[in-house]
Amino acid sequence: MTESETTQISTTTTDLRKEAEELKELIQQVRSRFDLPPIFRTKRTYSTFQQDNPTTDEEVSLPSKKLMTETTIVTNIDNKQDLMTRLSTFSTNFYSFQRPVSALECAKHGWKETQSSSKNDDPDTCVLSCDTCCQNLFVLPIKHKASEKVLTLVKEKYQSGLFSAHKDDCQWRLLKCDDSVYCFPLVTISSGLEKLKRDAEQIMSACITHNQPLPTVHHALDDRTLGKLSFFAEQQTKDDDAVKAYILSLHGWESLHPDIPGVKCKLCFSRKAFYLMDKPFDVMGQHRDYCSYVNAENANAYTPKGFSMTEGQKISGVEWMKDVLSLEYVILIKSKDLAITYEDELDKKIRQWKKTA
Repeated sequence: MTESETTQISTTTTDLRKEAEELKELIQQVRSRFDLPPIFRTKRTYSTFQQDNPTTDEEVSLPSKKLMTETTIVTNIDNKQDLMTRLSTFSTNFYSFQRPVSALECAKHGWKETQSSSKNDDPDTCVLSCDTCCQNLFVLPIKHKASEKVLTLVKEKYQSGLFSAHKDDCQWRLLKCDDSVYCFPLVTISSGLEKLKRDAEQIMSACITHNQPLPTVHHALDDRTLGKLSFFAEQQTKDDDAVKAYILSLHGWESLHPDIPGVKCKLCFSRKAFYLMDKPFDVMGQHRDYCSYVNAENANAYTPKGFSMTEGQKISGVEWMKDVLSLEYVILIKSKDLAITYEDELDKKIRQWKKTA
């Protein structure tokens, strides 16, 4: 090889390195701009170790939405429908005991509950599975009292296991569904009012069709909010029992089934048939702890009011519905040009209803 050829190769190599450095810098800028996950380092194979500088680790880009391997291709981990489908598989048994991880946490990591028995045939141990890698995760109940230190260690172990229990080539081993995917779904005042009215009407319809009385409901509404809700219900129907249905609807409950009088929540999959109730129905307590109707952090919702004490603060779905009700109440009051005497009559009706509820 001549000296000129050697010089040309050296120059070409230098140019390629320069272009590679520029490309690397551009990629880093793009990742930073679009808030993509960081680059992580992996173990090098022996063949790669021989070919390259042994003191330099290979940098591999972590995919944000898709991990492609020889055996697995999974896309769109932040699909809300898929998340809710997994969440819907968790049984009453899972919620019957305290667990080191919640159903929502498990679903966000790609796990769903199966109907198969556990290794020890313990009926209280729930078996989770992953549709992607077909691995199982056994979630034990916490039945006995333990120190906070022990409970913390157990919970940390399970938090890690939500990732590590997946196979090495499963995308859920590296990624999880973004926390923002599970949130309160209503975003407009009109959609909130439509749902409030529709769900209350469907609850009443099922009861009327099957001659099933509405249950006594336990709630924490103050007199002012209860008055607004009673007035709103009065504009929709003349049924004296309707306010119970509207209380249920305001708290996120909708009709269980046209042929089965009862209620369910589509966000936490809690459900109850009226004929099985032997005590007042707790409209807040019957939701799962993670449900965005009662959990402000998961709801990630903000008041629809222009000016409010809670402006800029996260509120639960129930609080959001109450704010929507307040806005609609003001509009209804103005449109009817109600006098103070009407307010007095409304107060009397509220007191009468509270005596019979």
